[in-house]
Amino acid sequence: MLKNITLTECDRSKILQAVQDVYGYEIQELQVTPFEQLKTVSQKQINEEEYLLNLSKQLGSNSTWYKVRESLVTCYGQAIDKSWFSKLEVINEDSVNKKIFIKAKTEFEDSYIRENYLKDLESAFKAQGFSFELVKFSNFNKI
Repeated sequence: MLKNITLTECDRSKILQAVQDVYGYEIQELQVTPFEQLKTVSQKQINEEEYLLNLSKQLGSNSTWYKVRESLVTCYGQAIDKSWFSKLEVINEDSVNKKIFIKAKTEFEDSYIRENYLKDLESAFKAQGFSFELVKFSNFNKI
């Protein structure tokens, strides 16, 4: 486990001697610096508010897709959004029938999202008064 420790003068002397044995006796002093706690993944990520602000600029804060993503970020967090929901793209928005068509960029993403997040997407769209269709991925879509 990484943690700060207190070195006695005897400890410092032994460490300095070992360093001098390896690097030479021109090293006369040992400078010990405190260990800085490693940041956890959540600390490294920008805070949720800033993440959503960037997302709103990218998608448009009034867009249905942004509101759906906002709800999913609140539920699952940034990591899941970046890994899965950001891989979806809106291919058509039918404002008259209030239906949005989205698709994944790869067959694997399509399959994974269908297996793990389809119900959550359905709920998030329903909360916005929309339905959606996750268009089945096909290599023919790329032609």
